[in-house]
Amino acid sequence: MSPDELCGAEWVLAAYPSELGGLPVAWRLSARSHRNSAMTERNACFTAGSPYEALAGLLVAIDARAARDGSFPESETVLKALTGQGWIRDMGRPRTTDTDSGFSTSISLEVLPPLVEAIDPHPDLVGWQAWAELVLGAPEL
Repeated sequence: MSPDELCGAEWVLAAYPSELGGLPVAWRLSARSHRNSAMTERNACFTAGSPYEALAGLLVAIDARAARDGSFPESETVLKALTGQGWIRDMGRPRTTDTDSGFSTSISLEVLPPLVEAIDPHPDLVGWQAWAELVLGAPEL
């Protein structure tokens, strides 16, 4: 848990078994805008085998956020930032999906899987999902 009690990271592999894309979730990162809020407002789940650099980078970004009012960027802001780094818009879903130039990593705005949705039980909850195939034919992370 961060010193201001607004964000945290939790190893959940054994305690809360759930899956994303058939892979077990290992880490859950969470953020909320107020200490006295019972539920987190944002969650990020990482499957087993995800590079620790991805988790560390996201934790640093969450902690460095200037706006802690619960506001988060619109999808177009996220996709523009990725496109600015050389990512490519998906031709079939240009408003929700980007892929890196090496075609090994994708991110898209999707309805969350049922076990992830249970964190915040609202129907049709939408969130960012990212996956990577670091070596051709290797399991996706």
